[in-house]
Amino acid sequence: KDRSWGIRPVGEPYTGGAPLDPRRVMHFMWLPLHWSNQCTLAGMFEYEDGYQWHSDQVILPAYNKPDLIPGMTDSGSQHWQGIVNHRLQFEPSTRFAKSGSLTMNNRQGESMEISVEPLLRHHMKGLGYQNPEWGHGRWQGELKVGAEFWKLDELDPLAFENLHVQQVVKARCGNDIGYGVLEQFHMGPYEPYGFTGYFDGYKG
Repeated sequence: KDRSWGIRPVGEPYTGGAPLDPRRVMHFMWLPLHWSNQCTLAGMFEYEDGYQWHSDQVILPAYNKPDLIPGMTDSGSQHWQGIVNHRLQFEPSTRFAKSGSLTMNNRQGESMEISVEPLLRHHMKGLGYQNPEWGHGRWQGELKVGAEFWKLDELDPLAFENLHVQQVVKARCGNDIGYGVLEQFHMGPYEPYGFTGYFDGYKG
């Protein structure tokens, strides 16, 4: 189970109740990484002014053999509480990271600065996120089989269904090198990086 607990917007949309706020924004990043001797997770949600209203920060030991994993509770885990700082450079005219750094911070004064170098880009619409036809839980009949193929350099990077991506990244922290993914979804105005509209690209 991933960290997205609660009611997920899957299936056909509910037509009753109050209308959704048409001005809602989404600024989300999620960075799970595997290092030589540990695994880290940094994630956050922010409002358009950069206020971080939720963060995840976890450090777990890495094990060489599956039978060494202690189970549901790992006494070696650390759950940090604090702000996740970030400084990203974006590919011009997109909302995809070109490089950057994220700093995990604990209230006790501990910190861990991680630089990331994107290697590959995966569009989450391939898993159903924001896919206009194959969205999560959409009823397609008893049996419907289909496939979609995209050339990444031909996609409109600012189309709504293309904003949500995961990038395979090479990460560095001090002398340690790790690998993982940087998931991003930036929709709407966002002061920290100069986005003023819902679908404008990075201006530098």
